[in-house]
Amino acid sequence: MNRDIFRDLAEGNFVQIYDPEKVNMKLILKLPVLQPCGNRLELSLSKVLADAFGFKPFSRVLVEKITPLEYNVLFVELAFRRQFLQRGNMWRFKEAFCGRPVYFGQNVSVDGIQAQIQELRDETNMPMISGIISKNTNFIFRSRSARIKWLVQMSSEMWDYDKVETIPWP
Repeated sequence: MNRDIFRDLAEGNFVQIYDPEKVNMKLILKLPVLQPCGNRLELSLSKVLADAFGFKPFSRVLVEKITPLEYNVLFVELAFRRQFLQRGNMWRFKEAFCGRPVYFGQNVSVDGIQAQIQELRDETNMPMISGIISKNTNFIFRSRSARIKWLVQMSSEMWDYDKVETIPWP
């Protein structure tokens, strides 16, 4: 972002970015260091973020400054695979994400532990697309490699019903 044009925004502020036609797809970000880039009114996002939220190149978006309390996440569900997590790893994961904005489907990594955000919910238990992790956020860790699949084999006599003739007793 150009700091000369966005003068009321500073490093560390939280903003929401969204397309005016898709109001429910709001991306929440924490601003990095703003640099001067001439007189251009432009905002640069990574391709991964732009694709996740449906932003097209050179399209119009709205940028609004927000307070972190407005978009706190109550529950976040993380899925990981081929890794073993101990309590300490889970605690470090929680501490590392406190105060950070996250979005649905984001791949995150802390101390070599990689996970994907599967679900975000707010205080009203409604799903969120993007939000900010707080100290009160509850984390749910789901292991993709610890799934159990039950395969049940049945003979055809068990599921194919036949009419049984009754034999009279003598």
